[in-house]
Amino acid sequence: MNLAEALDVLPELPVSHQNRRIFTMDTRYVGREHIEEGEPIVLAHIPGSAEIFRFSPQQWILVHFFDGVRTYDEIAHLMQEETGAEYDPEDLRNYAQQLEELDFWYKTPQEKNFALMQKLRDKRKKQKKARSGDLSRIVVAQWDADALVTSAHCYLTFLYTPWFTALTLVCFAFTAYVFFDRWGQIGSDTLRYYTFTEKTALDLAEFWLLFCALAFFHEAAHAVTCKHYGGGVHSTGFHLIYLTPAFFVDVTQAWVYANRFQRVVTMVAGIWTELIICSFATLLWWGTPAGTFVHEFSYKVMLITGVAVVLMNLNPLIKLDGYYILSEIVGIDEIKERSTSFVSTWVRRKIFRLPVEIDYISPRRRWFFVPYAFLSGLYSYLLLYAVARFSGNVFRNYSPTWAFVPTILVAVLIFKSRIRKLGKFMQTVYLDKRDRWRAWLKSPVALASAAVLAIFLLLPVFTDRVTGPFILEPVNRAVLRTEVPGNVIKVMAREGQSVTAGEPLLQLQDFDLESQVASSHGDLDIANARVTQAALRYKDYGPAEHDRQRLSTQYKTLDSEQQKLELRSPIIGTVVTPRPQELQGMRLNAGAEAIEIADLSHMRARIFVTESEMRDIRLGQTVKLLYPSLFHSGMGEILTISPSVSQLEPGLEPASPYKGITSPAFYMVTVSQSNPNGELKYGMTGTAKIYTVRRSLAAVGLRSLRDFIRRKLW
Repeated sequence: MNLAEALDVLPELPVSHQNRRIFTMDTRYVGREHIEEGEPIVLAHIPGSAEIFRFSPQQWILVHFFDGVRTYDEIAHLMQEETGAEYDPEDLRNYAQQLEELDFWYKTPQEKNFALMQKLRDKRKKQKKARSGDLSRIVVAQWDADALVTSAHCYLTFLYTPWFTALTLVCFAFTAYVFFDRWGQIGSDTLRYYTFTEKTALDLAEFWLLFCALAFFHEAAHAVTCKHYGGGVHSTGFHLIYLTPAFFVDVTQAWVYANRFQRVVTMVAGIWTELIICSFATLLWWGTPAGTFVHEFSYKVMLITGVAVVLMNLNPLIKLDGYYILSEIVGIDEIKERSTSFVSTWVRRKIFRLPVEIDYISPRRRWFFVPYAFLSGLYSYLLLYAVARFSGNVFRNYSPTWAFVPTILVAVLIFKSRIRKLGKFMQTVYLDKRDRWRAWLKSPVALASAAVLAIFLLLPVFTDRVTGPFILEPVNRAVLRTEVPGNVIKVMAREGQSVTAGEPLLQLQDFDLESQVASSHGDLDIANARVTQAALRYKDYGPAEHDRQRLSTQYKTLDSEQQKLELRSPIIGTVVTPRPQELQGMRLNAGAEAIEIADLSHMRARIFVTESEMRDIRLGQTVKLLYPSLFHSGMGEILTISPSVSQLEPGLEPASPYKGITSPAFYMVTVSQSNPNGELKYGMTGTAKIYTVRRSLAAVGLRSLRDFIRRKLW
């Protein structure tokens, strides 16, 4: 007899011991039967541990026959008597070994210690990799809080009574009423409150402290509810989800001890608790005077526990409450992993022709798995991109010119695990297709393709283009301005009216001017009579004639001013002034803009080009004008190039503002466009493409690289 084994003080060598060992099932296992995806399963669990094992009913019967004494032949015979199914003893041995790798079987303390030593190094490596390589979840600290949750549950059983549930529903109704009544204020303030780039360091510290405090109550609600339905909470801690701090609790034991409704309640408990806090904060904000600390603090709690947190927690695309609630509703476990694995294996098999087996998913569930996998993956990448973009904005505040360097480094760090997986996948594809590719590269088809590619890269077949916004305006237009002040007594022009040159459009009236004209006309008549009398008498003719000429000049000047009271069109065109009838009865001072006339048959596009692209612009180059509102384009040639900087027209600013030390300067080039049918409108905007010179694709790439180096390292 082996003395060490008899005394049970030294561990056995693992390989030799496992080869001759008959496994024993731990009698402490508790099994509960559930229905998942329409099939019965048994969830097994040892009270006080965090591991949960899933078996079919037949497998659950099988593991009970492992008592450490029966051989595999005896177990196979007992299973045939119990279920009528025949088992190969070697298959039972392999199955038992698989369960051993999952630490299912009973172990002595020495065996546990030895197994722990075997796995400790690999576990540390995995934890280190998880902490630094995957930003979707980084565990910072973890502990067992089951005893604390058990103590707290004794005092919180009233939370699950019908009267308290009814009370919370009344509070939720009050909160919903306040949010609906003040949504214009609360909705905008919620978006502003979650805009971190506008917060000071003190605001950020206050936000994260408040966020973590509320997250603690959120996770505590999950833990207490799990305990209420018989489960244990042996894993609690603090982690980062996409660098966002949060608490977490492991309530997987609810899947053993609770039914489906109770599991959904366990998942909803966190959101329910935050809504209770939000209702209490809403009541305080509603009932306290403005300007007090309680009023302002309650409003911040409302913003952080209101719509934003509820929607975030109910989001089923990441592993938060909404994800697990969706899993319970549809009855599918591990939706994210299974859907992603199905799409991944399908792509590898069908598109890249790799020798992998496609995970089996029933046809009626594929319509759900495929879009969910794409949406979940897209959302995860958008979150990672948001983290990288936020870090880029922070660096840009310190060094706008060189902010791209740390931004790229942060992006590489964030997407490191994804990049590594992509590299391994491409390596797998290469190794699988290597021989086929090498054979193809030696074929005449490959040589011909390489020659065509070289010609395509080196020949100047690519026309370089410069794009910029443009605005349309008539080539000929005139703005009628009043030359003398007066009151508008008649408006003959109508918006959109076609007019001819010299056609009257507006009539003014000035009583002072009319009085002066009448008085001057009377004085001129008297002077004419005096000249006639002086001529008959041959006396004082010279002074009389001089006075008549003076009065005649004065009358002509005043009459000319009176003629200016009538505004006439100087060109053939269209009235483009909106609602000119509103000028009726108004008093217009000299120089006031009255009516604008434009010849819409011939238009001109004013294109704005940034200073960095002006080096390629020449007169006569072909321009393509894209009209988004007309769904077609027009062609033309550059007629003029402005020699100085031009101001960008309102409405043509880029959608995202330029970021850097200074905004770029714009220069203007013009292109004419005929408009015989009038479909081009005054003020219409669009995008222009200016075709500059022909270059090869290789030249385009080298030029971009050269410009970048010269711009940054001059």
